[in-house]
Amino acid sequence: MAPQAQKSNIKIILPPSQHIRRCVQADYMRLKQVLLNLLSNAIKYNREGGTITISSEAYPDDRIRITVTDTGSGMNDSQLQQLFQEFNRVGAEKTNIKGTGIGLVITKRLVELMGGIIGVESQQEKGTSFWFELILSKNAEATSLKQDKIMPELDKPDVKTTISKKILYIEDNPNNLFLVTQIIKQHSPHDIISAPDGRLGIDLAMTQRPELILLDINLPYDDGYTVLKKLRNNDLTSNIPVIAVTANAMKKDKERAAAAGFNDYITKPINFRTFLNAINSALD
Repeated sequence: MAPQAQKSNIKIILPPSQHIRRCVQADYMRLKQVLLNLLSNAIKYNREGGTITISSEAYPDDRIRITVTDTGSGMNDSQLQQLFQEFNRVGAEKTNIKGTGIGLVITKRLVELMGGIIGVESQQEKGTSFWFELILSKNAEATSLKQDKIMPELDKPDVKTTISKKILYIEDNPNNLFLVTQIIKQHSPHDIISAPDGRLGIDLAMTQRPELILLDINLPYDDGYTVLKKLRNNDLTSNIPVIAVTANAMKKDKERAAAAGFNDYITKPINFRTFLNAINSALD
């Protein structure tokens, strides 16, 4: 989230005292989605030059509380009572800050499905703290995610490189992101970074300068074609190869993608061998 925060000169702080390894009972990708949603809101509703502090604290009954605190304008009691309601932006719809009014609803539901609770504290003109609690794992070593055996063994792809390069994957579906990340990590030397929507993806492309971009077509805000056009029209990103990764498998979809300027087109569900070969060919 750093590139998004830097646009408004906002600093994300993780105090040194918080650098403690803890393991909770949760779904990895959904927990990441919760954090991304809270951080995204903390950036959007913060003030220019503000800060965001991420902290965690052990609580009774084997729970951990994670708090995301911003230095924005805060909310009054009436606004706090309207939070977590579908399509209710608590007055933000009158501003130029874009949103749908469902992000916090989804976040709350995800936390509750993982056996946790979520809440908020706010003071006007001082800021807001969103917190959520999850159950601590009693045996972190036994229950921590072991990712070395998640993917099946595959035949080696036709094209093999041992040079590690950076790949950006722009994808809003956590399950697809998880799958592709595991394929790349376990069957290639490359590093992968990700963005949940096109706007953040473009920011990362400009700041991180990846050697390859994997781009979903059906994205929130800007779709894949709009994102590709913006990438091609920017001097910093115009020459980066872009592969479409999408569930749109019709012939006309592939023809449209080729005409738009995608370097390759991979359909979901992903064929691992074809996918890896496409990545290596693009990077070659």
